[in-house]
Amino acid sequence: MILHTTNLSHRYKKATVLKNVNLQIDKPGLYVFVGANGSGKSTLFNCINGLLHPTEGNVTFDNTTFGVLYEPVSTEPNLTVKQIIQVAASIRKADVNECTEQLKFWNLDEHQNKTFKALSLGMRKRLMIACSLLGNPDLHIWDEPFNGLDPLGMEKLREVIQYLKEQQKTILLSTHILGELDNIATEILIVKNGELSYTFKPNSTNSTLKQQILEVL
Repeated sequence: MILHTTNLSHRYKKATVLKNVNLQIDKPGLYVFVGANGSGKSTLFNCINGLLHPTEGNVTFDNTTFGVLYEPVSTEPNLTVKQIIQVAASIRKADVNECTEQLKFWNLDEHQNKTFKALSLGMRKRLMIACSLLGNPDLHIWDEPFNGLDPLGMEKLREVIQYLKEQQKTILLSTHILGELDNIATEILIVKNGELSYTFKPNSTNSTLKQQILEVL
């Protein structure tokens, strides 16, 4: 067992955003959560990663490390790229060489002295994904990682996802972009009105998958 949620619910004042979500992830892979804006995807992820305390239910992890990307990305605006990734490395007890490698991979090494507020949205997103990868975590919880990425970032992210799958890592990824990950996802989970309403197990020959997803959204 990698991750297990039991009757996970969350309310904002009188509005119930999550309703008794029971989720069990037992093997490594790419788990793609799809749903309309406001369906509860971000709330679910924030309850899992500890940014929100669920109103009811609980979350259980195996003995694992995890990297988090939340939406929208933000940090102290006057810190430089180099300072941000070094702070992240210190928190995650990652080798400083990882910072250099990540900045180079994400084409941020030439921008490391720029402040966060001076970065484009795509560069900010690339930086925060890079930070989430430090320390080689076993479980990645990424809320809308494709949102706001430039074409370079999207290409890099697809490459990273494929690599992590090959390394037997687990990725929980939310998106509203259908078609990005259909053929490589381990499971596609539909979130609708705060509930985990449907699960697909895609394969490369399932040409009707997108239509099936749209029918249940």
